[in-house]
Amino acid sequence: MDDKTLFTDYRFNNFVNVFNLMDLGISEERIKRDLANAKIRQVILSIYLQIKVNGAILVKNQEQRIATAINSIQPFCDKIFIFDTGSTDQTMDVVSSFHNSSIVLTQIQWHENYAYMRNYVNDNVPDGWVLLIDSDEELQKAQYLTRRQLKFDLAMLSFYIAEKKDIAIKFKQNFDKEQDINWPTRLYKKTKTVTFFGFVHEEVRSTKSLKSIRAQLRIINHGSLEAEVKKFQKKNVIIGYLKRI
Repeated sequence: MDDKTLFTDYRFNNFVNVFNLMDLGISEERIKRDLANAKIRQVILSIYLQIKVNGAILVKNQEQRIATAINSIQPFCDKIFIFDTGSTDQTMDVVSSFHNSSIVLTQIQWHENYAYMRNYVNDNVPDGWVLLIDSDEELQKAQYLTRRQLKFDLAMLSFYIAEKKDIAIKFKQNFDKEQDINWPTRLYKKTKTVTFFGFVHEEVRSTKSLKSIRAQLRIINHGSLEAEVKKFQKKNVIIGYLKRI
């Protein structure tokens, strides 16, 4: 593969429109200047060719939503790892119905500690980039057309962020019937120094420097719907957390 079709104005514009350059600490002018340099393009291309993106979903009793979650990230992932934590409905049947070798289903035990579960997932997916999505979420596809585009942008980020720093990308998150926006980490580069912390609202931390970057990528979370709150007894989970602290 040469870089003639990889480095285009379209891809440049997509990168600067999706990622917050202030978070990254660089300017559009610098990016344009760098991409005009053949040696720098070759470095970015070599990074691009090594990038793998693995999806990761924790799920329990989401037979009506799990297919939507999978379909929303599948175009951008080399593999998707589904961790079922004890479904008693048809969730696993729905996942199995994809008949796709790139979707890996595993049954595990649930622990009432979200950081623990995220860290378990992190330990059990291959090296590379990890795209997280909850089983009651869906990624909006407006900004990306292909996995190739996403990998190009991740190669760009890897080039601009020194190896001494871990990378966490925050997506916009909207809840049904709510206008508030959260910025959870939904894409990160797996390293030995990345870990999750937090009993309920877990966050990515690093034992070295962590670079967090906001991206204009949007996920819709349906977990605040009354039926979802009642089904998973989410209020009791919060109360249990407050008692612990």
